[in-house]
Amino acid sequence: MSIAHNPPPPPGHAPSRRRTPRGPGFWAGLGFTLLVCAFMVVPVVMSALAGVTVNFFRGLSSGLTLDWVAEVWRLYADTIWRSIWLALASLGITAVIGVPAAYTKSHGRSPMCP
Repeated sequence: MSIAHNPPPPPGHAPSRRRTPRGPGFWAGLGFTLLVCAFMVVPVVMSALAGVTVNFFRGLSSGLTLDWVAEVWRLYADTIWRSIWLALASLGITAVIGVPAAYTKSHGRSPMCP
């Protein structure tokens, strides 16, 4: 069975690329993706601004402060450190198990994957 392919372009000529016209499905998908991104990013930005402004209802015109950040750290430092420790532990376990598994799978020596 032979696979047909295009011959390489002559020297000095760039390969031609045809642009596929973008239909309404593309634009609908792009709009939906941007809308989902906005629903994910805007609350994070608003929360960050709430944490560093003196008065959230007045906004940035009220001034910036780290008092709220210090208060959260004072109340939740143990929880924050525990979360960091768990994240690093799961990263380590995943690396110890996942890297050798990926290596054996990529080299075809896995007894579980023919």
